[in-house]
Amino acid sequence: MARGPPRTRAAAKPVVPDSCCEDTGDLDDLTWWDRVDDQARAWLIAHNGEAVAPDVLDQIVAAGGDLTTDAWWVGQTGPEGVHLSDEATDWIETVANEE
Repeated sequence: MARGPPRTRAAAKPVVPDSCCEDTGDLDDLTWWDRVDDQARAWLIAHNGEAVAPDVLDQIVAAGGDLTTDAWWVGQTGPEGVHLSDEATDWIETVANEE
């Protein structure tokens, strides 16, 4: 039996748990991640789990992150500011570990 050319493996995307995506149905829907600048992504990685800095939050919103919906990545909002959800925090940690 002849074999074709070897398959190349694409880099795996972090997987977001099914439980977080009932509102979007898209397991990889962190669409704003690639639209914020490197400094914002670096801040999110370095400060994962903390309230999002206002300038980073501005970039997320400008990149299409909608805070007015029930998006899976939006967590608690309080006196410290907006936090990402546990699922988004895990997603960012996975991205950081793959870099």
